[in-house]
Amino acid sequence: MRWHIGSLPMMGSDVLSDGENTAWAERLLAVASALLAISILYLWFRAFYFRASPNSVISFAGSDPPYLPGGQARRAILGVHYFGDFQIEYAYGHLLGTGRSPYIGSYIHDDQSPLSALSFYVFSLVSITRSALVYFALTVGGMLTPLWFLLRPWRTSQRIVFLSVLGILSLGSIATLDRGNDIGITFSLIAFCCLAWKLQRWWLCGAMLALAIAFKGYPAALLIVPLGLRRYRFAILVGATAIVLNFSALLFFPGGLFENLKRLMPALTSLNLHNGTELLSWNIYSLVPKAVGLVAGAGVSSGLKQPDSKILWAFSALYLLGVWLIIARRRVPQWCWGPLALASVQVVVPLSYSYSTIWSVLGCVWFAKGELFKVADPQMAHRRTAVLRASVLLTLVVTTVPSALELVGVHGFETPLTAFLSPLFLTCTFGIAVFDSFQGSLVSDGVDERTPTDVALGA
Repeated sequence: MRWHIGSLPMMGSDVLSDGENTAWAERLLAVASALLAISILYLWFRAFYFRASPNSVISFAGSDPPYLPGGQARRAILGVHYFGDFQIEYAYGHLLGTGRSPYIGSYIHDDQSPLSALSFYVFSLVSITRSALVYFALTVGGMLTPLWFLLRPWRTSQRIVFLSVLGILSLGSIATLDRGNDIGITFSLIAFCCLAWKLQRWWLCGAMLALAIAFKGYPAALLIVPLGLRRYRFAILVGATAIVLNFSALLFFPGGLFENLKRLMPALTSLNLHNGTELLSWNIYSLVPKAVGLVAGAGVSSGLKQPDSKILWAFSALYLLGVWLIIARRRVPQWCWGPLALASVQVVVPLSYSYSTIWSVLGCVWFAKGELFKVADPQMAHRRTAVLRASVLLTLVVTTVPSALELVGVHGFETPLTAFLSPLFLTCTFGIAVFDSFQGSLVSDGVDERTPTDVALGA
């Protein structure tokens, strides 16, 4: 297999990469390391001096027995911990093994795709403990392996430090493993998709993205990248493949394709919000009740916790439209629009929890490398570039570093600090990028500016 690393030279012993990316990669790692040290000290003081568990702030409670369908018994897998999301998905997979569809009956699972349910049927063929070991090994290996190769040609020691601080110890990774949520598998597929794109393995790239969309659903928002780059055929094929995969999976479900679709579609199109969850959410709309609560108290904020579903989706649609515009105009560097596109998995759904921030791990790699693929590169003024770089860096840091700190407003209103800062900084970066997309200009010297990516994808 031939590795394509663009024009980057092999690294020396004292640098992370070349040029300006070197300095910003080092700043990202330095700021994240410092804040991580502070966060760990605070968690230690909180746990040992005040006997207060930070689990519920970083992820969920350590002992969090999940609801299981069909009268199945829940079991602690490690100590008192259930890995709730994994155990729920395992239970729904077990339903298939006993001739019951997860989508027919009172125990319908409205946030698991047919392909995911069929996958967990395979896991349910062995004991839950053995299944969990295999599942978490696949999740960790799947997350780290593509990132390791995306960081080439960094030295081994540099990649270990970077992925330890900004990968293994990131909030998204901790929450994903704590819950056993299948977003870990989805993230792995997205990371492999980026690696395949970097290697110009187009069919593998499309297959990985199609599987990610079929597995979880909302990574379909990432289709704004090929759409923004005018790769319409690629985007259509990937989307169609994801749909076909899920329809094909339903053929194996008890009740058949049409009966399962009849029950499944109403569940997927309902938001089914719970009171107060927006205060724990990481999407953009959550800034509204949080900001109001900090200033005016919980009483005023409570009226904004469950807005009409159209308002929730409107924020998501505006964000996706803006990111598409940023990519399509090609006036903003890839190290900015790449993380913004990845962040769509955090903001596109009405309610997103801490494990949805796992996108930031790949976002940190993208930012540190500067570019993962060869596309037409914009020329920007140095001052504007520095402002945009700093904004992206701060967004990645507050999204990646776990924190148990909380913001306290009037009348005792509280909200997790990073759950407020992450969408806030993300919104600011998004705004700066939209503004810059109308300010920059591409330099044309009359030669063909198409890259190998452009040519291969039919640009």
